[in-house]
Amino acid sequence: MILTLLLTAALHTGAKPPPTNMLQNTSWEADGGIRLEFYTGDSMRTFVDGRLLATATYRITESVFSIIDRSGPLTCLPGKKGLYSWLYKDQKLELTRMSDKCEERGQFLHGLKLKRSS
Repeated sequence: MILTLLLTAALHTGAKPPPTNMLQNTSWEADGGIRLEFYTGDSMRTFVDGRLLATATYRITESVFSIIDRSGPLTCLPGKKGLYSWLYKDQKLELTRMSDKCEERGQFLHGLKLKRSS
């Protein structure tokens, strides 16, 4: 009943429903052996040549991808958040750094063009 009321209110106010998470349960690859895997919920892993670099928590909205590393050999210090605009075009996902408190991750992810592998 409450959900129905909320959806009805959203329709009447013109509010958009939250976007679906197109990354959930997918894997994406880029040149250089880079692979990003996204899981159910908000967790992801970054690999290069099959080697785990970092596990992280992420969020995606209509235009912003945010990331906070959690563990792994090349993890940024805890709490360092990165914000990226993202664009899905021509079957590729491209990330552009807006801000990232972890310089190494920012250099790694900025301009990355990924193609879905699963």
